[in-house]
Amino acid sequence: MKQFLIALVWILASGAALAQSDEDWKSCEAEDAAAAIPACTRLLETGKPDETGRAVVLTNRATAYWRNADFDQAIIDANKAIEIDAQYAPAYVRRGAAYGRKGDHDRAIADATQAIALDPKDFRPYVNRGLAYARTGKFDQAVADADKATAINPKDARTHGARGEIYGQSGDFDRAIANFTKAIEIDPKLFNAYGGRGSALLRKGEYDQAIADYAKLIEIKPKDASAYVGRGNAYARKGDYERAIADSNKAIEIDPKYHSAYGVRGSAYAYKGDYDQAIADYTKLIETDPKDARVYDGRGNVYASKGDYDRAIVDYTKSIEMDSNFTNAYRNRGSAYERKGDYEAAVADYARVVEFDPKNFAYARSLGLMKFLTGDFRGASNDLSRAFELRGDIYVTLFLYLARKRAGEAAEKELETNAKQLPVKIWPYALAELYLGKRSADQLMAAETKDNVRCQTQFYVGEWYVVKGSVEEGLKALDAAAQSCAKDLIEGKAAVAELKRLKP
Repeated sequence: MKQFLIALVWILASGAALAQSDEDWKSCEAEDAAAAIPACTRLLETGKPDETGRAVVLTNRATAYWRNADFDQAIIDANKAIEIDAQYAPAYVRRGAAYGRKGDHDRAIADATQAIALDPKDFRPYVNRGLAYARTGKFDQAVADADKATAINPKDARTHGARGEIYGQSGDFDRAIANFTKAIEIDPKLFNAYGGRGSALLRKGEYDQAIADYAKLIEIKPKDASAYVGRGNAYARKGDYERAIADSNKAIEIDPKYHSAYGVRGSAYAYKGDYDQAIADYTKLIETDPKDARVYDGRGNVYASKGDYDRAIVDYTKSIEMDSNFTNAYRNRGSAYERKGDYEAAVADYARVVEFDPKNFAYARSLGLMKFLTGDFRGASNDLSRAFELRGDIYVTLFLYLARKRAGEAAEKELETNAKQLPVKIWPYALAELYLGKRSADQLMAAETKDNVRCQTQFYVGEWYVVKGSVEEGLKALDAAAQSCAKDLIEGKAAVAELKRLKP
């Protein structure tokens, strides 16, 4: 009897173990990462699977780690699976996806290519490779892979979602929206498609529709910090800063390390004029992600808005040190130098911006004006002439004339030709007529009564006297302009600069 009982217990225990093993196989293959990881681990520890089975279990666990955003562990498990079976295509699929999420796009492409060679009928490696190509700017190859994935499995929402993401990264937001919409039609619960479409709508400026998509994403996945950040960004773009801050707060509550939330909240605080809170958020963002040049640029903008140009310049300089091709940082630092009155430093930064974008009218003009303020009249002539070629502008025309005259060059004929090209003959067109001898200085001074117009008139009349050789009369008008013009007005800055040069 004792032997029978022992045998019965063993049979029951074995049956229970087999049942547990079957349950673990089901859980190991499930999409629930929290259940899959321990189930796969138990299978590996029991030694039940053969070598081929171990490769499958390791790949399944790698998938679960990937879903948990533990990409390093996913790569470790995929490596082990490949060591066991180098022909097992899904292991390359999973490892390539993990490399892609880590930003190692070359390895992601290599793994996807190997997976395709082993199993060309699996749509997933085409999706992975397409996304990696898009993130490296190879959009034609990316779209080709996305099209292939969709052709293999046209009823899978993920293929359309991936193609939407690729079009979104390429800047083709209409096609991105169309593909995300198709993905949602196939699978209304595909939360990534709402996020992708919301992002494309946001970048198109369709903020209300973007907010609706992010709200749907929050409904499906209420613990997704990125959804609150996306919606908060859309609210900020609409000018609803309180809601932007509230959504950012919720994202930070869900994930205190989700650095984009600090950026959105900091931006909203800055727009509200709460500069200290904005600086605190940008500082937190820098602590979280110290290698992003854009964050230093953003904090620099807040310091500049606060009037703290020295700290702004420090941040812009840090941004440039991290990315020497970051045009915005040169532009913003140039503006900070200009507002400080350091025109030579502003010239250097604006020159860099124009070097990056030679067809940028605004910065060709700014560069020319800064050179005028430094007394480099010949350099100012060249830059203002190029600016006028890019876009006819009466203020450019006037400063170009003055730069030419101060450099000792003939200028009246060019002024007359340029003035005729201007489509609207409104203020300050009358000033061009002064320089062409068609109006008198006294007429202009008597006619203009508005403060900003009068201060401009005082400057241009003062310059007219200077180029005619009547420096004493010119100094009087320039001094009046320096006293009455707003500090940020170019004529006011130019009047101050001219007084420094001309007064004995």
